[in-house]
Amino acid sequence: MKEITATATTLDGLRKAIKRVAAIISAPGDLLPTYGSSRDFGYPHIEIDHSGYHYVVVERGNELERRTTRDPHELLFWVFDSATSSMAGDFELEHRVEGQDSRRISFEKKLELLGQLDSAWQARAAEEQKAILERYPFDDVASTRAKLAKQLRDEGVPPDRAWDMACQRFPDPSNQ
Repeated sequence: MKEITATATTLDGLRKAIKRVAAIISAPGDLLPTYGSSRDFGYPHIEIDHSGYHYVVVERGNELERRTTRDPHELLFWVFDSATSSMAGDFELEHRVEGQDSRRISFEKKLELLGQLDSAWQARAAEEQKAILERYPFDDVASTRAKLAKQLRDEGVPPDRAWDMACQRFPDPSNQ
């Protein structure tokens, strides 16, 4: 596994570093941030000022997220954490397994992609995924449970009762 190093201190330097890292995993350009200004619509951009590097997400003119660090390596993690999540989601859509929690494929793919870039990033994402799964375990029968609940509602069963009946037949692992 590789270790990514980052020392860029200018927007142009960051752009070049991000482009170089993106090439390793063939990350599409539309998943990468802009530099200095936002293209809006929930896409990230990067700013640099006296307080550090800023990873900013703006949607409809409203700032939704701003993370700041003085560590360019941390900034790169944020960029590629987001990009690999999107890439993994796209991969899952192309390789979906009916009756399987979509996160099984997307989580694995994200770790694979991050592992091609930096083993520390891969380990960090694995810990984040582990924490998510502790709260929200894989649920391979979610779509089956939802279909049964809908069928029961269509048959006239009240919505709350339909859901309870579906959960009795196909238990929700997050409620265990």
